[in-house]
Formats: sequence, structure tokens, C-alpha cells
Amino acid sequence: MTSSKMLLFTKMQYRDKFLEVDGVLVKDKFTYLHVSDLAQQSKVGNVYVAKVINIVPTIQGAFVKFQEDEKAFLPLSEKDHFLFTRKVGNPDRLNQGDEILIQMVADPLKTKDAKASSDISLQSDHVVITTGDKKKGASKKLPQNERLRLKNFLKEFEEEPFGIVLRTNCNGLLESVLREEISQLKEQYYELLKKGKHAVCYSHLYSEDSHRIALLKHFSGICEDISVVTDQEDMYQEITNYISAHNDYHKLQERVNLYQETPDLYKRYSVSESLDKLLMKKAWMKHGGYLVIEETEAMNVVDVNSGKDTRKRPKPDEVLRINKEAADKLMEQMRLRELSGMILVDFINMPSEAYQEELLSYMRNQIKEDFNKVRIVDYTKLGLVEITREKKFPSLKQLLT
Repeated sequence: MTSSKMLLFTKMQYRDKFLEVDGVLVKDKFTYLHVSDLAQQSKVGNVYVAKVINIVPTIQGAFVKFQEDEKAFLPLSEKDHFLFTRKVGNPDRLNQGDEILIQMVADPLKTKDAKASSDISLQSDHVVITTGDKKKGASKKLPQNERLRLKNFLKEFEEEPFGIVLRTNCNGLLESVLREEISQLKEQYYELLKKGKHAVCYSHLYSEDSHRIALLKHFSGICEDISVVTDQEDMYQEITNYISAHNDYHKLQERVNLYQETPDLYKRYSVSESLDKLLMKKAWMKHGGYLVIEETEAMNVVDVNSGKDTRKRPKPDEVLRINKEAADKLMEQMRLRELSGMILVDFINMPSEAYQEELLSYMRNQIKEDFNKVRIVDYTKLGLVEITREKKFPSLKQLLT
């Protein structure tokens, strides 16, 4: 099981909940965790025929019903492109009673409804097509020369009525492989439209790959020697079946392990102890500093403290070092705690704008490995660093407490 990265998939009981745990380990230390409650199956990625039940201009959104007893919030903007399956009222705008295709982008959370999008995304191993944004491009995480090559390749698809994004794992991939995947997704897109027009309201038309397969695809694209371990027979079969059906993943076949030893897998890698630590407000840094992480309904607030890692009046370059170490710890904690939405960070004060820009640049380079989309915005007028992270799932604290 030696590898630079290991994907771990298991199930376990933690406190009063039965959980599925998807993790990424480097040298037996978790660098990413996704925890889900087995009693509440996620609907993120599912596509439904939904009915518009209310339009609320004051919050620039609508509410749609996608199951007999479930509704979701649908943000609206002038750029929206709707795939109607039944149209009522004014043909030039969205109306109450319209039936449209929606895709779930976030699960419900306590008092908040689930969140949906009218922009449908379909994914293959290396390609994503989108129905809303018609732009064609390649992942910004790719080397510059590869991005240029792939953007030139995409010119042959300029007239297609959907957007195309080539993923990070396209690095060095043959154009013939990409062409075939785009063709398959295009066929899938038109089949989805056809099914939608003939389906009754609340029909479930499409589901994305499981989170396990999504992780497998993501990390196989950025790490050549990943391994996989699970102690669940159903997960093992799902992963090996996927690898067998996709030529690009055959090299992984010998690195997927069904763990049948003692202690239990979650005990061997101290998952419960990791969860205990991640529910604490403090996250300790290597040299004695620490973060204080406060989660509120509107945002996450992080305070950086130098703790024992400084003298009374540290030099500016020492403050920059501490802030960079805090940035590393913050990026790790975002991945482990599933922090998302708006994140405001109060770093140790640095009057020098050059040091502030260096810190922002450092952070923008560190976000490249994140499984979610992250944006380092800037310093606010109050001197806080604003970060946004794609919100799909409840945070670890919201899920477990």
C-alpha cells in the first residue's frame, strides 16, 4: 500500500451516525476527507424534471419542486439558459408552472433548502460539457503549453451548442480520445433532452458517478502512482468494474486493495480520532501557531495566532513565514472540514503590500490540488483575506453535530 497518495473508502459508526468516509492519505496522514451520512443519500449531480413553484425577484431566485415532497432554491441571473420540458405563460421568461431540467448542486442543510442549477453538466473521464456557459476551455491547473494545445484542439467544436471544459487529467492525452469522449457526451446530452421532453414532472433522469469514482478520476489525473484501499466489498466491486471498463485506468488494477485484516480499516488509520480533532475550533500548526476556526450560517471566520511561534516583536519576514504556514494549514483544514462558501481569514498583520501580494500569490498556488473550486479573492478593506470555496456538501461540523 505504499504510494505518494492513497485513496481510502470505508464505512463506520461515529457517535450516533453511520458514515461513509472517502479520504486521501499522504504518508498515512489525511489530506482530504469527505464524510456522508448513510441515512441521508446525497442528490448532488442528479438531474430532474422540476416545476417552478415560486419566483422571488427580491432574492434573485426561484423555488422549484423536483420530487413530490422536496423543493430546491434556483438562483437566477440574466445569463440563465433554461431547458424547458413544458412552457406556460410568457415565452420570453421563466414563469410559475414552467417545467424545466435542473441539476442539484448542493444538498439541503438544516433550515436551508437544497440548491439547484439550470445549467446541466455532463462528465466523462476527461471532459465536462455544460448547457449554460457555451465557452470552450481547458483546466487552469494544466501546464501552459498543454492549455494552448488543447484550446487549439477545441476550435473544431466552436459551433456546438454547449460549453466544453477539458479536465486536469487531459495532460498529454491524444486528441482522438478527447474527440470520442466529446462525441459520447454530445449523444448523451441530446438523449437527456429527448427523455426530458417525454418524461413526467419530478422524473429523475441522470446521476453522476459516485463520489468515490469522481475522486479516483481526479487524483489519477494529477498523481501517477495512487493506490486504493477499501474494506467494503461493494465499493471494491464498483471501483474494479469501473477500471475494467475504462482503458485509461487499467494501470490501477493491481493497486486496488480489498482490506481484510485487523484492526478495522478505520481504526488502522485513526479515522475517529481525526474526526474528533476536526470538530475542535483550534487547528495547531507545526511550529506552535494555531488557527481558530468559527463556522456560522453565513460564512466561516478564521483567526491566525502565532502562539509560541514568535518573539514579542517579530520581523516582517518572520510574520510572512508564519502566515504562509497558516495558509498551508488553512488549505488543509478546508479540505478536511469541508469548509465552503465565504471564508474570511484574519492573518497576522503585514503592513507591506509586497508581502501581502506574496501571501496571496502563495495561496493561489496552493489551491491547485483542491478537489473543489477555490478562489482567493483579495484583502478586504478591513484587512481580512476573502476566500470562496465551491459549496456542495455540508461541512463536517454541520454533518456531525
